Amino acid sequence: QITPVHISCANKHQEEKKMTINHNNNEQNGEFVAYEGEEKLGYINYDWVDANCFAIVHTVVLPEHKGKGVAKILLDAAADYARANSKKIQDVCSFVTAQFARSDKYDDVKA
Repeated sequence: QITPVHISCANKHQEEKKMTINHNNNEQNGEFVAYEGEEKLGYINYDWVDANCFAIVHTVVLPEHKGKGVAKILLDAAADYARANSKKIQDVCSFVTAQFARSDKYDDVKA
């Protein structure tokens, strides 16, 4: 299952660019992958713990795209998926653990 999500990103030094988040999911694992056009920016990988919970195990942003908020956009996409499907997220990845601790906006999807 691939679900594309389109996000517009712009800053004062760039024209607006379209970021697409593709979600690939199967019974064992899945990933959210960020693209700008054909260029891969980063991804979040997860493993299914059970039918109602997945564990995010890796968050990776390619070096040339660090500092652009890509990892946070990917986590938000994962959280939106969890909310829409009544799932919970385990934070195995250190980035996700830090984001869960910093913000209460993920409290509803924390396992």
